[in-house]
Formats: sequence, C-alpha cells, structure tokens
Amino acid sequence: MMLAALAVWSTPAAAENWNRTIGGGGDFYQALNLNVLGGLRILDDSDWAPVDEQRQVGLELDYTAEGWLWGLGLVGTLWRSSDEESSAGVKVESTTWEFQAGLRKIWYPRRLPRLYLNGGGSYARVEADLTRGGATGTEKDSGFGGWAGGGLYWTFWDWLNLGIDARYSLVNVDLGAKSANAGGLQVSALVGWHWYEW
Repeated sequence: MMLAALAVWSTPAAAENWNRTIGGGGDFYQALNLNVLGGLRILDDSDWAPVDEQRQVGLELDYTAEGWLWGLGLVGTLWRSSDEESSAGVKVESTTWEFQAGLRKIWYPRRLPRLYLNGGGSYARVEADLTRGGATGTEKDSGFGGWAGGGLYWTFWDWLNLGIDARYSLVNVDLGAKSANAGGLQVSALVGWHWYEW
C-alpha cells in the first residue's frame, strides 16, 4: 500500500496536486535558503559515553530551480559538534565535522509552516582526545555514509526563516578497536534567510 502511494505521489501532476491540497498554490518556483542551525547531536551512549550528547552548529544552503522534477532541490549542510566530559579519571574531548549533501523537497502552503523532507550522502571526520594523569592520546577517523530527515519553518516578511529540524545520519568510524556511528540523531532550531522568485 505504501509503495502504491509513493508511486502515485511520484508524478509531477500528483505532486502539484498535493501542494494545492495542503493549501499551497501548487507552483514550483525558484527559491534559495541560507540557514544557521544549532542544537544537539545525540549518539549511542554505549559507544560514545561520556560525550554522547554533543552541542552542534550547522550552516546550510538549499536551492530549488523552477521546473525541476517534482519540485526537488539541492541541499548541503556543514556541521560541527563537540563535547568535553570526564569519567573514571579520564577527560574526553570529542569533535565531529560532518558534511551532508542531497535532495530536499519543500512544500509551500499558505498560512501554514513550510514542511520539508530531505536525505542524501554524508562525510564525517571525528577526533577524540583522551587525557589521563597528564598524558594525552588522540584517536581520529573519517568515513562516508548517509542521512535522512525533515523539518518545518515559518518565513516572516518574505525573508526570515524560523523553524526546527530533525535528522539521522549513519557514518561508521573506527576509534581504537571500536567501530561506532559518528552521525546519530540531530535535533536543531534554525534561523535563516529566504530568497525567491515566483
């Protein structure tokens, strides 16, 4: 049943009709958004404790051109997350850089928040410093993976974006003898700028 629904939605006419159904004009137009995101990266505590909840900030750009298939656009986000904690006499400092790129679909209903869904590929680099008794060791690795998520935002005065974003990324890295996901659940608030041409 889900596959049938996706097949129906995947036609341009059906996508345009869905836009109208939720209150939009149904027209796909050129749009550009530049957003700053801030929030938390939540990692598996069995792999990342005590630095399994990292503060993060991201810079994101998305672009949709008029006439692109199904109103899909391009999106790219650069993230930096970090945390510093101590446990059992060991101080751990962890920093993650992640670049996510992919496709984004935004719906533009009238008088409602704008909803988007997105996903694609990801590259992450992790560096962890462990300090015990004055001695410091560093472990670092990088890897490729994927991500998916969505969010919603309001655009005020035709230019100011305010909203929320949630996504999950899976990028496996090797730190020491352990393999772990450096992506995790990412939950953020966003503020940004919206440019468009009808």
